[in-house]
Amino acid sequence: MLGAQEHVWQLEEPELRNFFHIIKGFTGFACVERAHFWNLMTAPAYLEVDGEPEFKVLTAEEARRLRLKNPPLSPWRIVAGQVVVGVLAALLAWVWTGQSSVGWSVAYGALVVVLPAALFARGLMGRLSSVNPASAVAGFFLWEMVKLGLSFALLALAPRMVPGLNWLAMLGGLVVTMKVYWVALSFAPKR
Repeated sequence: MLGAQEHVWQLEEPELRNFFHIIKGFTGFACVERAHFWNLMTAPAYLEVDGEPEFKVLTAEEARRLRLKNPPLSPWRIVAGQVVVGVLAALLAWVWTGQSSVGWSVAYGALVVVLPAALFARGLMGRLSSVNPASAVAGFFLWEMVKLGLSFALLALAPRMVPGLNWLAMLGGLVVTMKVYWVALSFAPKR
């Protein structure tokens, strides 16, 4: 039976190989190459191609040049972009329909995205999230749960918070503001 499982998992899928690379880098485990992963297969078959490692270890200078070439995108820039898009969408909806309740509904939809995203960014940028890889992973999942919980709570409070709430306008503001993530990735800073 184990032989059949090994056969299933020893597919030469680049996605599966990349998954193991991500897991190895994300968790910081240096022993992933020798460990049994989920007790079904071993990682070395996926971490090497033709007997050579797929990734090369960078020197300090090469790593510095790579960071300069690909600077990280600040989560605060994304949150600021979401605020700008949310305000513009709310003003546009208000002017286009002539109804203030539609503008406030769009603005509240944007707030449902912006407020949890700001809290999430603040949580991820904290000192505790950068202590070690395990705390970074735990912090990411913790703050993601907080973000989702706050989003659901804000959606549940929407009828009480916005008089004359237009659900379709609120949903439009929420979606437009959420799409800023993808636009921000397109305009990521390059050097």
